[in-house]
Amino acid sequence: MDQDHPHKALEARFKSFAMTQSLKADEADHQWDVLAKLYGEAHRAYHTLDHIGAMLSHFDSVRDQIMDADAFEAAIWYHDAIYNTHATTTRRDFDNEYESADLAERALRNSSLDLYKVRALILVTKDHQKSNNSDEDFMKDIDLSILGQRPEIYQIYQSAIRKEYHYVPTALYCEKRIEILNNFLRRTPIFSTQHFQNRFEEQAERNLGQEIGFLKRQKIRAEQGLKEPKAFL
Repeated sequence: MDQDHPHKALEARFKSFAMTQSLKADEADHQWDVLAKLYGEAHRAYHTLDHIGAMLSHFDSVRDQIMDADAFEAAIWYHDAIYNTHATTTRRDFDNEYESADLAERALRNSSLDLYKVRALILVTKDHQKSNNSDEDFMKDIDLSILGQRPEIYQIYQSAIRKEYHYVPTALYCEKRIEILNNFLRRTPIFSTQHFQNRFEEQAERNLGQEIGFLKRQKIRAEQGLKEPKAFL
């Protein structure tokens, strides 16, 4: 990988994809610049271009099972373009997924893509509920694939999410994060498609259980006035 341009391959892929969807070269260049700036925002630790790259890799592995691969890829590129962590804590008037979907529609208005499908695929990442649409189920599963990664990878993700919500007091963060993780575990299975159930379900359940245990311990520490361990920060 080019150390000066770690996302050079992603840039080339996006521009090629955009032009195959009828965007002109200068428009593709501009849209890449917009996305690179958004995904490079300082407050992001997990929801970055690395996350997009990982999702694209999973998408490539199931492309033959996707009904509208072009709309699907577009949705991956834009689904976290707008990411304001305060929207999920203090700002109830702001919705990241809807804002990202609106941005995608504006950015891709001159493309040949089915923007209705792009929008629907972005919005399914809001609550990750199972749908009656196989593409939407694959989109949800790919977005959640991090949950089933090896423990050392999951721990990096766990710390990155905490960094994105660094301003939330420890006890409150632990409480709300435990609620989110328990909601995933109550679904059983976590993943909607057989492909991702076979690959990641068991490990995801272990990872979530281990994080919940960790968060419970950190909540107790916080309530006792102890600082968070560096690994958590």
